[in-house]
Amino acid sequence: MVISKSFLPPGPTTPPTARGWGSLFEAQNFVLHHAFKTGVAVALVPPVWRIFELPNLSQMAISIGAVTAVPVLKASHEENRRAIVSRSVQRLVGCLLGGSIGLLALTFAWSASFPLWLFLLMMGAAVGVQLETGRHNVSTFGIQAEVALILTLVEGWGPAADLSPAIARVLGMVGALLLLFAVSLIWGPPRRAE
Repeated sequence: MVISKSFLPPGPTTPPTARGWGSLFEAQNFVLHHAFKTGVAVALVPPVWRIFELPNLSQMAISIGAVTAVPVLKASHEENRRAIVSRSVQRLVGCLLGGSIGLLALTFAWSASFPLWLFLLMMGAAVGVQLETGRHNVSTFGIQAEVALILTLVEGWGPAADLSPAIARVLGMVGALLLLFAVSLIWGPPRRAE
């Protein structure tokens, strides 16, 4: 926090006010539609997890929340859908890339060397933060690649000896995205306000 306060430029002084809605029957009912669809997907996580014996329950719920947390919903269903698809793809590709780099690094004998392992961890975090805060609109990709790399490389106080936490995270995330996709197909787009 001290480093961020010291080196980052000051942000806007007043946050923009979000548009709200006052009735189920007004033009902004798309907000309610989005909230219900997200809620149904999260509510289905425990039964789906139990039925299919998926590895990571909490990661599924977190993935659905992270993907559907669009900063500002637009009145157009298509724009909202595009934003969610973009975040889903960035999350999936970021996790797969960061986890793959971590797995590749752990196959080399030098990964057991604490200084080299720590250097790789710091470089991965630096690149992830650059992607997250850059101007290329891949912030979700940067965050996910960074987190997946850390989860793959770190176990306890040093380099990972067991890769199952990283694999469980990716499988839980993929399961969540498939569940959200199924709910979106079944639920469909919002109806237009009359």
